[in-house]
Amino acid sequence: MPKHPSTILDECTKESSRALDVDAVVKFCDAVNQDLDGPLTAARLLGHKIQSPQEQESLNALCVR
Repeated sequence: MPKHPSTILDECTKESSRALDVDAVVKFCDAVNQDLDGPLTAARLLGHKIQSPQEQESLNALCVR
């Protein structure tokens, strides 16, 4: 069963990671593209992550596109 985009985004933006996990970003994009509501879901999830009080998590979310 495929992972939900929010779970994959958590992998992409985890605070402990200073380097962008390109594989996780590709998985996130693939998951978004598989869902009819994917773009709306992605915008909501990324908006939440970008506003995170954890600086590294927020910066990592800005790199996901």
